[in-house]
Amino acid sequence: MIVMKFGGTSVADADGIRRLTEIVRRRQARAGTPPLVVVSAMAGVTDQLLRLVTAAERRDTAFLDAEMPLLRERHRRALDALVSDEDAAGAVQLELDAQFDELQALLEAVTILREASPRALDEIAAAGELSSSRLVAVALTAAGVPAAWIDARRAMVTDEAHTTAVPLPAETRDALDRELHAHARGRVAVVGGYVGATRAGATTTLGRGGSDYSASVFGAAARAREIEIWTDVDGMLTADPRIVDDVLVVPHLSFGEASELAYFGAKVLHPSTILPAMTDGIPVRILNSRRPR
Repeated sequence: MIVMKFGGTSVADADGIRRLTEIVRRRQARAGTPPLVVVSAMAGVTDQLLRLVTAAERRDTAFLDAEMPLLRERHRRALDALVSDEDAAGAVQLELDAQFDELQALLEAVTILREASPRALDEIAAAGELSSSRLVAVALTAAGVPAAWIDARRAMVTDEAHTTAVPLPAETRDALDRELHAHARGRVAVVGGYVGATRAGATTTLGRGGSDYSASVFGAAARAREIEIWTDVDGMLTADPRIVDDVLVVPHLSFGEASELAYFGAKVLHPSTILPAMTDGIPVRILNSRRPR
């Protein structure tokens, strides 16, 4: 199996998700087996969710009333653009509505308490990846690439350190095997990154940048042949292209070199991302979803 992780800029809107579907289609044809696709929240959504939490703690109901409809509408607009089948779109819209209704209730509870506990913060922050992964799964199927949505909370098992949870490798391997067997035989499996759950089922998150970490953990759990990180740059670069002109792609790095660059600020990889891959000797490839060729 190949693990393909797509960041927030790759699923930012309907056009980005269309590019994703074509990339997955070509990759599946080349590999001969369906990949496991891990996705971040749509670009900016996690930050938006955290701003909603801050507003709820301040009882800024005007901000909440203005922002929640925008969040719902952004996902609905992408769904309408990607899926023409009314039954399929309607089923996913009901799931998204339930997700956002739950989010609304959580924010109302935070407004009353004027405080978000770490556990509540995880429940709220997880909404981005849970929603985007549903969109990607139905978009792939609508584009002729049969796909199945997997709830990350049933596939990624973590400890109880809310907001900075640590995956439990053995439990995650068993959970992922179970979910793939139950839902994705012969189909592309789509799962949200960043999100997991404790053994008792409480929602957790892996910390900012955790979607890359999820891809590496899932890659190790699935005994993947390769982990691909699809982002908005051509690979690990010699400098930040927003600051330096004429940067070059570094064609190959050791795990140690990549980890050191990430530790000192390279944005393309989360510092913890490659640890499970390094342990299992799985190559990690960085690719540009806007320039897939």
